[in-house]
Amino acid sequence: MPTEPARPFHRRTALAALAAALAPCAHAQTDDGTPFYVGGSLGVAHVSNVFRQPNTTNSDTVVSAGLLAGLDQRFGRQRLTVDGALQNNRYATHSDLNNQSYSLRSALAWQTVGRLSGTLSAKSSRSLADFNIGGGVDPIFKKNTERNDEYAALVRLGVLTRYSLKAGWTHKQRDFSAPEYDRFAYSQNTDQFGVYAMPGGNLRLGLVGRHTRGQYPR
Repeated sequence: MPTEPARPFHRRTALAALAAALAPCAHAQTDDGTPFYVGGSLGVAHVSNVFRQPNTTNSDTVVSAGLLAGLDQRFGRQRLTVDGALQNNRYATHSDLNNQSYSLRSALAWQTVGRLSGTLSAKSSRSLADFNIGGGVDPIFKKNTERNDEYAALVRLGVLTRYSLKAGWTHKQRDFSAPEYDRFAYSQNTDQFGVYAMPGGNLRLGLVGRHTRGQYPR
């Protein structure tokens, strides 16, 4: 099963700044009951080793400016949530690495009058990939963006009953802009089905089966 490459230091720093910017927006949403938020973020990060190479000097300063938006709205028994961020990342020295990154998450939690409920969700993100991913591939020294998409559907029957059923499907896909990383692009589908029982008290027993099919198209 494919593993995600480690993220460069500058992306983690930018995400920390993003989370700090989101905090007051989320607090304001709770105070006034507004079902949406809009905001911005600005961060400066120093990257000591841009290309993740040993015994080399390739530090740089990255300025990231972003737009943030989100929605949390109920429609009767249904609930829709959306969170998105768009960032413009500028390098002081390695200007050829300038890029626009984004992240988007959405979910629809639904429920019928009966005992049927479920969730539909989607995630998508784009950012710079690790320049030294390993796996027998030589490090590259150019802009290479990585895109990850995930779609999922989950259905539950009998949530508040002694016995319940759960079925789900998840699709994941990863692509890179640089042809040198073609071998790491993949597509994957996972199906699952579970049976649960609550004999009494807080005891919950379950039996779940999962089947995953994946391929590396290139």
